[in-house]
Amino acid sequence: MQYTIYQASAQHAQILNDIHYKSWMVCYRGMLDDDFLDTMDSQRWINPFQKMIGESLYAAVLETDGRPAGCVTYRLSDQPYDNQRTGEIVSFYFLPDFWGEGIAAPLMQWVLTELKQMGCIYASLWVLKQNQRAQRFYKKMGFLLTSELLYSDMGRQKTTDFRMMKAL
Repeated sequence: MQYTIYQASAQHAQILNDIHYKSWMVCYRGMLDDDFLDTMDSQRWINPFQKMIGESLYAAVLETDGRPAGCVTYRLSDQPYDNQRTGEIVSFYFLPDFWGEGIAAPLMQWVLTELKQMGCIYASLWVLKQNQRAQRFYKKMGFLLTSELLYSDMGRQKTTDFRMMKAL
């Protein structure tokens, strides 16, 4: 499958939002509370993306046949205990139609190269405890589970994310 990866700007907020929203609706069904997903605003990421991309957040989109298929957002880690050379992959999503097509690895390689060019020596990400599919992919890409956990509220549900890291 042919693909193109491009750096996204705040002008691409709608594309990034749509990939996030559509992925969440399928990926997290059965992992997150149905009421939380069913009442989620389908435009919830547009304003944050418009405000943060280019300021504190970077983004890229992978297209295939001229159609957006996946995206990644990333930044220098804001974790107080990380050194300034840790990059964080904030989000990594593909539209469900493209799952299993073999195009996620090139986007991951692309963002890891970007982080390295930014001076990072580590890449980190957080993954929902129940998201075994994503964990398998990240392990295949060389990420290792750490002992760090992140607890969040998603609607009425308490969630746990695992932190994964990779040396660049």
